Amino acid sequence: ASNNIVQQQYYLLEKVEELTLYNIQLNQAIQEQQQILTSLEKNRVQETEQLQIKILALEAENKAQEKRISALEQAQNS
Repeated sequence: ASNNIVQQQYYLLEKVEELTLYNIQLNQAIQEQQQILTSLEKNRVQETEQLQIKILALEAENKAQEKRISALEQAQNS
């Protein structure tokens, strides 16, 4: 009976060790995924900022073109 309890305790200790190692692996995987997400978020923010700059430049160019068109139309109507 005593030997059986020792075997059960050893078995449980092995299972605790397995679960601990599995938990460590999961934590490492989570950390790696968090790093990837952080990197992707930084890239997304940078790309968004670049697109906003391009939009502003295009809007400015569009306004300039509209002024040119208006000036040409006024010149033709004169």
